[in-house]
Amino acid sequence: MPYPSPYSATVAVIGAGMAGLSCAAHLTRQGWSVTLFEREAVTGGRAGGAPGLDIPCDPGAQYLRARSEAFRAEAEAWIEAGTAARWRPRVASIGPGRKVFRADPEPRFVGVPTMAAAARAAGAEVLTGFPVSAIAREGAGWTVTNEEQGRHHQAFQTVVLAVPPDEAARLLAAAPALQHHAAGISMRPCWAVAAEFGRPLDVDFDGVFFESGAVTWAARDSSKPGRERGERWVFHADPDWSLSHGSHAPGAVKRVLLDAFFKAVEHPQRAPLALDCHYWPQARTANPLGEAVLGDPAMGLTVCGDWVYGDSSVEHAWLSGLAAAQWLLTNLSGGISRYLLKG
Repeated sequence: MPYPSPYSATVAVIGAGMAGLSCAAHLTRQGWSVTLFEREAVTGGRAGGAPGLDIPCDPGAQYLRARSEAFRAEAEAWIEAGTAARWRPRVASIGPGRKVFRADPEPRFVGVPTMAAAARAAGAEVLTGFPVSAIAREGAGWTVTNEEQGRHHQAFQTVVLAVPPDEAARLLAAAPALQHHAAGISMRPCWAVAAEFGRPLDVDFDGVFFESGAVTWAARDSSKPGRERGERWVFHADPDWSLSHGSHAPGAVKRVLLDAFFKAVEHPQRAPLALDCHYWPQARTANPLGEAVLGDPAMGLTVCGDWVYGDSSVEHAWLSGLAAAQWLLTNLSGGISRYLLKG
């Protein structure tokens, strides 16, 4: 049954990454009217894929863990629906002069046929390609504006910001306390390279962590369940390396990272059939807040995301979105908030 509320419960969720999708899904299931605004052409954030990347792979979020009971139940529901599966890769760690295989006591889950399959809006209206330039309080409601397109959406009871911290800080001019928290967060970038080969690489792992060097993680993307046949790999660059090479030409970056991978695993160079890359400017949180959610009940504003909750993981983004939905169900229904803004 929908949660009883004296309000019309019209909600604008800005940002259709995993946090925004999670919040929208939970509110929609309670009968609330939710509109999702997403600046990109696809939903899911780093789990949704990189626009313009022609190689079928997961260039962003590689897999997800399910350490909490709530998210574990959600992952199992995705498996039941056929949009996710367990991935059991052979994982190694490579350091100077040594290689160690990692035990994997916790399962890894992936979307099927890509990580984007796990990003679903559960019935909420989604406006993609809609960069929000401003939000404004008008009377008891909110207006969401896209100045670039000259479009306005009015009469929202409340607004949820599920966007990176710099974007949240820009939109929170009317809420200085919330803006202060968002403005203090630092994000770190990541170059991602996708490579397709004509035949399998002769290595004894499907995923590898590197203790040093330009590349920190590499995965045989085609080893994940439900993928197309072939040999495809994804390489993630070190955050510091990515930052110092953020303005470099993509062509140079992808060749450097490909060469660094082959050198680190001591494999003969192999010319790929296709090679592409994508720059994630805000891939990891340097200093997360460690809160479930931020909110101002007097203004009807809520902020969520992996940078609010903890590390830059799909699970923490999803949990923060869930917390935002619970916060709204409590605060806009006259109850006592379980998630109070600190500071």
